[in-house]
Amino acid sequence: MRRYFKLGKQKIVYDFTDEVVLITGAGQGIGEVTARAFAKSGAHVILVDWNNETVTKVRDELASNHPGATFIAIKADVSSPEDVNAMVKKSIDTFDRIDILFNNAGVTKRGPIKDFTFEDYRYIMKVNQDGTFLVAHSVGLTMIERQKGRIINNSSMSSFVVNRGRENCIYCISKAAVNMMTKAFAVEWVKYNVIVNAIAPGYDHAGGSYSGTGWRICNLVIEKLSNRGMKLLGGAYV
Repeated sequence: MRRYFKLGKQKIVYDFTDEVVLITGAGQGIGEVTARAFAKSGAHVILVDWNNETVTKVRDELASNHPGATFIAIKADVSSPEDVNAMVKKSIDTFDRIDILFNNAGVTKRGPIKDFTFEDYRYIMKVNQDGTFLVAHSVGLTMIERQKGRIINNSSMSSFVVNRGRENCIYCISKAAVNMMTKAFAVEWVKYNVIVNAIAPGYDHAGGSYSGTGWRICNLVIEKLSNRGMKLLGGAYV
């Protein structure tokens, strides 16, 4: 199924018919928008979120609108090794493979550094850093076994700059870790034909909407998974 994404003034042709895509944080925002785009392109989509109600609602809507593809919803905490392993097992049991991972789940908490506790720090780092590692590692092992796969980690512009007005220090730290993690995975796994990259959305993209900023971020994800994007390795693209 050929579809067109408009990236600036350029139209990009893409086709993900029958490919299996796993998206974390798929119950809302960027993850939901990206899931809708892949569904339109003919992909089978595994929607993962820790909010079972929202992710099930998205799954049901996609299944109704795109009867030619298969959609499953999985409730999982990406910072839990047990949840992640169960998520991957259910995905493989259902589809026998995962072709693409959009490692999107993340959290933040704003406020001055002096007011943060270690528990605040660990909460954000567990989801954004540990969760990104756990999902990429667990899904990636199945891709290595097949000698084929593509991974996009969702980083942030905050991984490069600190905006004092936003007071999101721990978030910045966690996303900087995602960038280096992406580079390390990319260098080691390219020999297995597993291509790893990241995107780094700006501040105004946080929630996203289907017709607004979330859609523009989705364009970036699609571009990095296109044939042109396959030539790139280990980058965090703003």
